[in-house]
Amino acid sequence: MTPEERIFNIGGSELLTVGEIARIGSRLAHLPSPAHVPFPGEQRAIDIGSYYTCSARFNDATGWVPRVPFAEGFGRSLRSYQARPAA
Repeated sequence: MTPEERIFNIGGSELLTVGEIARIGSRLAHLPSPAHVPFPGEQRAIDIGSYYTCSARFNDATGWVPRVPFAEGFGRSLRSYQARPAA
């Protein structure tokens, strides 16, 4: 496989739960905090559980490292979308 055909997993260095990501997004969008709803027991078998991205392979191939913290990047993205006219 050539470098152009490689698949990379890109992520930051912060370990964040889905709940933390939801709270950050809600805060930045000036929305109420999300409610925590436990995963239904009967669907537990399809729950992936924890997930962590590691950019080491991409870093090794390109030298890139994340420099923007998650909340700052999320805020930048949100402001970019908010600035676009409605379709």
